[in-house]
Amino acid sequence: MKFPSRLRKLSLRSRVTLLFLATGLLASLSLSAVSYVSARSYLLERRTEIVERQSFNNAQLIRTQLRTRRSQAFELISGIRTEQNGFSVLHLAPEDLYFSQDIRYTQQVFPPELVASTLAGATSRQRFSVDGQPYMAVGVYIA
Repeated sequence: MKFPSRLRKLSLRSRVTLLFLATGLLASLSLSAVSYVSARSYLLERRTEIVERQSFNNAQLIRTQLRTRRSQAFELISGIRTEQNGFSVLHLAPEDLYFSQDIRYTQQVFPPELVASTLAGATSRQRFSVDGQPYMAVGVYIA
């Protein structure tokens, strides 16, 4: 193995020190990257679980209340609990009406694929962004 002329001039002790330095730097960078990726994945999974659980709880509550208070759909959706900066939209199928918890966010901000699959009867989720802010959408069909 040929070393560049500068490295050949270094003593064995200096070369071993540089080898340990490079190995330590590589190991610390690798461990940092692995730690970051695993922590990020863990936090995103937990956040997704919380959002899904809250969505299913909200859907169950809305389904129960719509049986007796269908004419008060706007009040029902306004009282739904969401995550921080989150929002909810309710679609009443026979009337084809949408009710939004926040007037700034209507069904138009959701990805069309998510809306279509939810209206078709499937429960689905999708990440999307509104004005540069990331959101996690969960569509729950509550017949």
